[in-house]
Amino acid sequence: MDSTSFRLDGPYEGGEIEAETDFARVFESKTGVAWNKAVRGAPPEAKRYEFLRSIPRSEETGSWFYYLKNDLDGKPNGWYEYDKENAAEVEELRGQYLASNRAGRLSTRFVQSASSGFMYKVVLSSMTQQNIQTGKTRPIQRTVTGLHPQYIPHVMSSPKGL
Repeated sequence: MDSTSFRLDGPYEGGEIEAETDFARVFESKTGVAWNKAVRGAPPEAKRYEFLRSIPRSEETGSWFYYLKNDLDGKPNGWYEYDKENAAEVEELRGQYLASNRAGRLSTRFVQSASSGFMYKVVLSSMTQQNIQTGKTRPIQRTVTGLHPQYIPHVMSSPKGL
């Protein structure tokens, strides 16, 4: 099966019990762990899917920004806000990372930007993003105020070393 196809099973003649049995079989084939023994947030077996810990819903949804410097298109140096879809995705990834007690295996994730077409490697432990195509690495910042980082007293108008 390629990444764009899927299989839908059912309806199950055996009802809910048959559906649960099938789910448990598929879960174990993907994680290597029996469904009735699975522990959310436990480190995954090698080359297997991870059963992520539930993400507590926060009342404070963050805004995400990246720092742009020496842009080839001539944009001024400064903080620029992520587009809405990517901000929501990185916010969810951050929730998974924090729910795992900042497990290193969840620190680095990949995000496809619909607006730019680029794929980015987002490293939450160092708060950076790297364009996979160009190799350019930039600082990222999360705020819960909705304000750009440059207007928040504890965040510098430009990151150190830039």
